[in-house]
Amino acid sequence: MQGEDRYLGRQIGNYRIASALNSGTFGRVYKGEHIILTHRIVAIKILHLNYLGSTEEQEAFLREAQFLELLKHTHILPIYDVGIDDDGFPYLVAEFAANGSLRDLLRSYQKQKRLLPVQECLRILSEVGEALQYVHQENIVHRDLKPENILFDSKNSALIADFGVAVFLETTRTKYANATGSPLYMAPEQFEGLASRRSDQYALACIAYEMLAGRPPFNSSHPLALGMKHQNELPEPPSHFNPRIPLHIEKAILRALAKQREDRYPDITSFIQALLEQPVEPPQKTKEDWLEDGYVLFNKRQYEDALAAFDQACRLDPSFADAHEGCGTALFSLDRMEEALEAYERTIQLNPSYAAAFSGKGNILFASKNYAGALQAYEHAILLDPSLVDAYIGKGNALYYLGRHDEAIRAYDAALRLDPDSVAAYDGKGWALWHNKHYQTALEAFDHAARLDPRNVSPFIGKGRSLYSLGRFEDALTCFRRVLALDPRHVQAHEYTADTLYFLQRYEEALQEYETAIELEPHLAAPLSGKGRVLYELGMYEESLAAFEEALRINPHLASAYNGRGKVFMHFECYEDALGSFEQAIDLQPRIGAFHHNKAEALKQLEHSGEAEEAYEQARQLGYKG
Repeated sequence: MQGEDRYLGRQIGNYRIASALNSGTFGRVYKGEHIILTHRIVAIKILHLNYLGSTEEQEAFLREAQFLELLKHTHILPIYDVGIDDDGFPYLVAEFAANGSLRDLLRSYQKQKRLLPVQECLRILSEVGEALQYVHQENIVHRDLKPENILFDSKNSALIADFGVAVFLETTRTKYANATGSPLYMAPEQFEGLASRRSDQYALACIAYEMLAGRPPFNSSHPLALGMKHQNELPEPPSHFNPRIPLHIEKAILRALAKQREDRYPDITSFIQALLEQPVEPPQKTKEDWLEDGYVLFNKRQYEDALAAFDQACRLDPSFADAHEGCGTALFSLDRMEEALEAYERTIQLNPSYAAAFSGKGNILFASKNYAGALQAYEHAILLDPSLVDAYIGKGNALYYLGRHDEAIRAYDAALRLDPDSVAAYDGKGWALWHNKHYQTALEAFDHAARLDPRNVSPFIGKGRSLYSLGRFEDALTCFRRVLALDPRHVQAHEYTADTLYFLQRYEEALQEYETAIELEPHLAAPLSGKGRVLYELGMYEESLAAFEEALRINPHLASAYNGRGKVFMHFECYEDALGSFEQAIDLQPRIGAFHHNKAEALKQLEHSGEAEEAYEQARQLGYKG
């Protein structure tokens, strides 16, 4: 900034400025020497020149000096003097931190590709924590705690500096203030302009995380994105980056990083004690204890913790088949499919009669769309344990996707004989019945599943599709809207709502629902094809053609899009193109009477009367009555 270097060599008060050090939030910092007590080296902070005309900033700068004068503590940077220089710029003189800042220390370790030793981290955090606790007892919140503001004196003791954005707490409650601070270390509430003692605790936890893990808990080049992370994302456990971090320290840091203030420690002292106090080791758990812990955690949907418990059981006994099976189940729930398959294979290797492991293997193969392999695994599981409900459900699912719907229904019925309250079995049976066009029976199955689990969207989707197929369009709409009330981003529910509105000739509403589905999932062809149909009915033929073309670009095997495109070509009297599109639709789905009828219309316009009659007859045989 223009004119700042003119301070070098100048005298301010009883101090001569020797060199520039760095810039803080409000001012530039210089190294200075006392003109009489020549061994006294100090830090001199002068307000930034661009704040010259701002009374607010000058007052904030001087407030820092007043705060520091009030705050006398071993681990708070001592202030020696304060004043206004000859040019009218405020300054303060403080102890010179001979050993730099915590940021300097972290960088030096980073260059060596090392992390600070845990005990050194705890010493620094304890000293900073002592000072913060004292500050909080004085009803002051620092609000800008970061490695740059933690300095080290000649004895390497930690000192908190830069109270330029501190706020007095007028009561013991939270204070509203501007959202000021350093985004890497700001608590979620600070981004909303709230400051409290626990905001400083959160910042200290961020610093602890960075010291021990070598990186801050959240990072982004954009402050707004960083704020969203602090407010919405859970940090990775620091042990992921430094496995040597003791568990009790990790737990203490993660609690202090809680999104809600009330979930953090009540004060800084409690946080520091949690960091320092190694908990008394409980009696050594057996492999059975770890296995039971894993099951409890899994049932709570705490899959990472469940996996850790199952892993502990495996370490105690590498031949413990139950623990390996538990690992497979947890890994599957974490979508770590290859590792899950390895765990199930290991279980089967240890115990070839382990039915649940074969069923779990079937789940992995099913998820990878290897339906034939999955079916084989499920059938092996049933052979080993005919009472395994999940294996029958898995078998039904595999048969369903193999197009063997009658066999799938029998598998779901077998599951229901074993467990009459299985939502998955009723839901699967409903879909198999629906594909067999037994719509009323399918509706009954979906109804049963929905009554058993009113928050499960799949039965309501199936119920809506069944009602739609029965021509009960208003009832179908009610079901799809029930799904959207449970999950407003359910793409299929928007698409099926649009389909239903289309057949009710409510084209504008249908178009809006298709547009929503496309916005949520732009790479699905079916909503684009539906949009094309609606646009056709609205007389927007060019837009309709564009929608069909985009649908076919995404899915070249979508028969309905070829048929719709053919109808647009008919409107434009491009009969050869229309005929080609209708024939492509028929190649993909030869049993749809409407496709044959449309082909006949194109042939008629091309004056191929004999072929047209054959196509009309084929449409009649397939039940077309349009």
